[in-house]
Amino acid sequence: MDERAMTDGPTRIRSAIVRLDQLTGYFDARRSAVWAAAVAFFVGGDLLTTGIGLRYGSIVEAGPVAAPLLAAHGFWMILPLKAAALAVAVGLYVTVPRPHDVGAPLGLAAVGAVVVGWNLAMIALTIP
Repeated sequence: MDERAMTDGPTRIRSAIVRLDQLTGYFDARRSAVWAAAVAFFVGGDLLTTGIGLRYGSIVEAGPVAAPLLAAHGFWMILPLKAAALAVAVGLYVTVPRPHDVGAPLGLAAVGAVVVGWNLAMIALTIP
C-alpha cells in the first residue's frame, strides 16, 4: 500500500467532520426557522394534505399507529398523535446538548417534508 493511500483516509475523515460541524453550525444559527419548518411541514402540511387526500379518497393513512386510530376515531385523532410527537421532539431538544439539539426539529421537518411530498404526489396522481 502506498503512503498516500494511508494518509488519505484520515484526511477525508477530518474533512467530513469539519463539514458536519459547519452544517451543524448552520442549523444551530437558524434554530427558530428549523422549528418553524418542523411545525409547518410535520403538523400543518401533513394535516392539510392528509385531510384533502382522505376527503377525496385519493390516499389512506398508512402509519401503523395512526391508521387504526383514525379508523376508530376519525381524522382529528391525528392531533394528539402530532402533539405527542412534538412533545418527544421538545424533550429531545431540551435533553441533547447544543448544537446537536437542533436535530430534533430538523428530523421532524425532514419527515414532514417527505410525508407532505408523498401525499401531494398521491393526490396529484389520483384526483382526476
